[in-house]
Amino acid sequence: MKGQWIQQSENDTTVIFVHGILSSSEKCWTHENNTYWPQLLNEEPDLDGIGIYTFSYATGIFSKEYQLGDIVDALKEHLRLDNVLENNKQLIFVCHSMGGIVVRKFIVDRQLDLIDKAIKLALFLVASPSLGSQYANWIVYLATAFKIRHAQAESLRFARDNTWLNDLDKNFQNLKEGSLFDIKGKELIEDRSLILKNWIGKPIVESFSGAKYFGEPVKIPDSDHSTIAKPSDRNAFQHRLLCKFINEQKSGAVTTTTQSHTLGSTAPDTVGRHFNNRLNDALSSFSSQPTIWVDPVLAKAPEHNSDMETEDRIPMSDLLKEPKSTIIKAPPQFGLTCLAYYLIQQAWAASKSSLWLYLDAKTLKPHVSEIERAVKRELNPLGLDTKDVACVILDSWSNTEQDSIKLLEKVCNHFKDVPVIVMQSLDGTSFVSQTPDLHGREFNILYLWSLSRGDIRKMVARYNEVRNVGSEDAVIKKVISDMDVLNLHRTPLNCLTLLKVSEVDFDESPVNRAEMIKRVLFLLFNVDDIPTYKARPDLKDCEYVLGYFCETLLREMRKSFTREYFLETLLRYCKARFIDLEVHVVFDVLYANNIIIAHNNSFRFKFTYWIYYFAAQRMFHDQAFADFVLDHMNYARFPEIIEFYTGVDRNREAALRRLTKDIRDTTDKVQEKIGIPDGMNPYRFATWRPSTAMLEQMQKEICDGVQDSNLPETIKDSYLDRQYDKSRPYNQEVRDIIQAYSVAFMMQAMKAGARALRNSDYVDPDIKRDLLKEIMRCWEQVSKVLMILLPLLAERGHAAFDGQGFNLRGYFGDNFDERFKTILLEIPNNMVLWTQDDLFSQKMGPLLLDQFKNEPDELKRHILSILLIYQRPRDWREQMERYIESVSPNSFYLLDVYRILREQYRHCYAPRRVLSDIEHLIKLAAAKHTSGRKLPGQKHMKRLTKDVIPKREIDQDGV
Repeated sequence: MKGQWIQQSENDTTVIFVHGILSSSEKCWTHENNTYWPQLLNEEPDLDGIGIYTFSYATGIFSKEYQLGDIVDALKEHLRLDNVLENNKQLIFVCHSMGGIVVRKFIVDRQLDLIDKAIKLALFLVASPSLGSQYANWIVYLATAFKIRHAQAESLRFARDNTWLNDLDKNFQNLKEGSLFDIKGKELIEDRSLILKNWIGKPIVESFSGAKYFGEPVKIPDSDHSTIAKPSDRNAFQHRLLCKFINEQKSGAVTTTTQSHTLGSTAPDTVGRHFNNRLNDALSSFSSQPTIWVDPVLAKAPEHNSDMETEDRIPMSDLLKEPKSTIIKAPPQFGLTCLAYYLIQQAWAASKSSLWLYLDAKTLKPHVSEIERAVKRELNPLGLDTKDVACVILDSWSNTEQDSIKLLEKVCNHFKDVPVIVMQSLDGTSFVSQTPDLHGREFNILYLWSLSRGDIRKMVARYNEVRNVGSEDAVIKKVISDMDVLNLHRTPLNCLTLLKVSEVDFDESPVNRAEMIKRVLFLLFNVDDIPTYKARPDLKDCEYVLGYFCETLLREMRKSFTREYFLETLLRYCKARFIDLEVHVVFDVLYANNIIIAHNNSFRFKFTYWIYYFAAQRMFHDQAFADFVLDHMNYARFPEIIEFYTGVDRNREAALRRLTKDIRDTTDKVQEKIGIPDGMNPYRFATWRPSTAMLEQMQKEICDGVQDSNLPETIKDSYLDRQYDKSRPYNQEVRDIIQAYSVAFMMQAMKAGARALRNSDYVDPDIKRDLLKEIMRCWEQVSKVLMILLPLLAERGHAAFDGQGFNLRGYFGDNFDERFKTILLEIPNNMVLWTQDDLFSQKMGPLLLDQFKNEPDELKRHILSILLIYQRPRDWREQMERYIESVSPNSFYLLDVYRILREQYRHCYAPRRVLSDIEHLIKLAAAKHTSGRKLPGQKHMKRLTKDVIPKREIDQDGV
């Protein structure tokens, strides 16, 4: 392997020769009369002063695992070491066969470096396949006969399922059509075939594969795949074409090219096509599924907000017409990235094109130079400039990431007069929310809602057109039922995943997310298309080795990886474990189905849950890794791994015992450090109709608890002195409470424990009861922390530390006392909203109902009652009737139940039968309050006015 100068450049232009597969620089370019093409070019008088450089690499039949990615890396390093990139402003690549693929991959991977150096590019492609070659298929068979693997040929093979090559083709096309490089090119194609068994009469590179990128390809008469790269003398047709091509590049003459654009003189279809392609790629799920877009619903309030109105919804057109700095919030995998790409595409497609810039917070550091580089990377390939930017979208921003606020500040400062739209991924483990303080820039807050039934109908109809699953109504009913049973959000991703699962065994439903993913993988590896020349891999083998790979990612805290790293890691492990597995097939299947996606110059899992799923399989097989996750509560960093681990066989008893102990120890630590006495319950003084005396009693209950606690004196003083400036100590003291008292860590442990509990159907009931009790103790401690923050929340509307804190959304009152009361009364409801998605599934119903019936603590029992209202397991109506019967007619508990039932009736997705149950319980609660009877009858309910039952805010197709 080497790079060699034939002639150093004297005029900033260098021609680089790159040979093809099973060849070398000497063999590829040398005619039988010993004419060496690079030297022939060097002797041209009209080309005096140009540089001529050859690059050679290992590509024999026994090159084995030396892959195309390795060749590209070697090309980059040789060009750097020999100062080819530093000393030239124009590079002209002459590429034979696979050399063209190597160079195209180099350009796609190193585009930023080439842009930074302002290097012009031209490609002279000599029988170079864009879509692969049958010759490579032959090499694969030949290598197999020698019982070896030829990685280069596998990447070069001609097949419609060659995802690596097809993806390179697409990326190069996009780069060429919109590139600032102004890429120019010429393509030569062979005239006749080589005599190869099974390919007699076929050129090695077909015309449609070797003449794809540049207009007016030229067939070289009487040439085959080998001789086309070996001109005999100066009069050879291919040599004369090359000389003419080089002179055109030197003089700036126009050949087939793609022009660069600016907003003022652009071809909007080029930029628009780029935005369309990016959106379609983001929407792509499994390879056999259609691309589906459903208009999302944006609103000023979360879906679960009891005060929200239909008019709180914001039309997408308003956001596009007049963009303002906005934070759009949603849980992970809700579709924020697709929404970002959609907004950018729609803004550009408008009658008056508007450029919106996409930035990815996952890949950005809070430094001006990093931001400038990211902007350049986004705009330069499109020929656009920073001054053209009308709006910035910062995607994948999360309040749990280090320096997240600093990053947002830097982006806002960099685009001082440009609106910034932030796509915030809400972390359910954090009981605090982000409060950016950006020195004068105010953000509107919007929430991305889940799909309505009507939206799901659209998705099912479109899906059925491509992969018929069943009758539309039956499929919709099953998808919605499965989402309810598994407690999954109604997101496009979850809908598509369940539709994929339903393609086989329509009448069977997965019992948890782990089984759902396993069924998807079964379809991908055992039912969907696999390359015909490859052996179909065993799914259990795939899960086993991918488990090892994901263990490596987690231990090394690695997010991205190269294809070579993936293959080498799996090959090494398979060899050590005596497993016969074609690991490149595993990569191809994962990549083709968007489980692994390209990311900058490497790859990553599209969603992190794939990492946690495979890692959970590893825990099941490897005790050392299981100990690594469970010891020292490492699982608190990624609670999903516990969900999948316990979902493998639903009987991970030892794991539940460990989780119970960890949560108990962490909760004890929080309780000991905060020191608020057990049994503090201000809600026992609250009544249906609040009074000043009632509020004072509630405040006194909290104040007494705080004074008896171990909290800092500054916190205690804020309760005693109503004139005290509460904001002064809180920013520091609250941070100390959260960090030193392990509250956030306790919340993470609780999340993992809740997810494990809902997957543990076959674990001993007493173990499950113990874990549920510890989870409820966490609820109690978090409620106390919220009460600690009450004065600041009531005073200023938010309590923040290092950018994190609680925010008040909606109307909470005009003065301190009103806000104090309203916030306090919302705490039980918010505890459920924060934790229900982790804890509940329909299979949890019996355990929760058992705890509800036997829970002695009235506040914990009330929180459980709210959970039952939201999730409605089997027999929930009967248990709620008993609860309504047990509480006082004028109590806060009855009022809270009544209020939440009404909110659910207005906004929940539910069948008629469930709506009838909710309506009955609303009337029962209202009648109890008005009549004062322990259990009012039908005659008391009939006396109620009609406005007791609220109007439904969702039309029937949205139910």
